[in-house]
Amino acid sequence: STGSSLIFPQSVDNVRDLWAAFWRFWNRIGIEYGTRYADFGSRTIVPPNQRKPPFWRECQPLFQIKFSAFHGNDENYMAYFKAINDYGLTWIHGYPSCIMPFASFVAQNGLTFDNLSRP
Repeated sequence: STGSSLIFPQSVDNVRDLWAAFWRFWNRIGIEYGTRYADFGSRTIVPPNQRKPPFWRECQPLFQIKFSAFHGNDENYMAYFKAINDYGLTWIHGYPSCIMPFASFVAQNGLTFDNLSRP
């Protein structure tokens, strides 16, 4: 892989239909439309040289709290854990390669989320 993304032009209608399909799927597994969630993607959320939390941003139209995949370390994972609890988030979505190190940190430290649910 070259690491560069492919560009697929999409109409506004296509993007709307895509999000409707996502929410229909999520609704079928018990997640109601409008439920805020933690999103671990690969986009730059905060400046790469930022050294202190928050390493996340709220995206209200999509009900997301987007967490930076580029700031993952034990110190920052504790801040992520606290933010997920403080926001009362009930589910996590994203790339497994971004979620797994965080999940391992949570498990290794015996942490328990306040509101996270299992569909």
